[in-house]
Amino acid sequence: MLPIQEINEGNALIAELLEWPKDDYNYFSPPEKIDRTIFEYDAYPPSNMKFHKDWNWLMLGIEKWNLLATEMHYKLDKESDLDDHKGWRAWSYRRINLTTDKVKMYTRLVSHIKWCNNLY
Repeated sequence: MLPIQEINEGNALIAELLEWPKDDYNYFSPPEKIDRTIFEYDAYPPSNMKFHKDWNWLMLGIEKWNLLATEMHYKLDKESDLDDHKGWRAWSYRRINLTTDKVKMYTRLVSHIKWCNNLY
């Protein structure tokens, strides 16, 4: 199991990737346009988010990440020099393959988001 501090940080990073609005108290709100049946509340602190333990939550982040990785792969493939470390080769292996190991998928998603945040 991951330490609580890492879970809270990871949950916040995933909520930011999903572009969930955040209030002054660091509570994130899932948008109305997504399937609301998996959410009990209108706003969550990172400690109450379930990205690390609920498949429905985690898949929201995985799907968004894989879409971003695919878009960046095609965009940078056309625009970047082959020697560019931020270019298509860096993004081409960043899609997350589905497994039955929730912790592995969660950890990989968080590490990819951190990698991306360090690029830009």
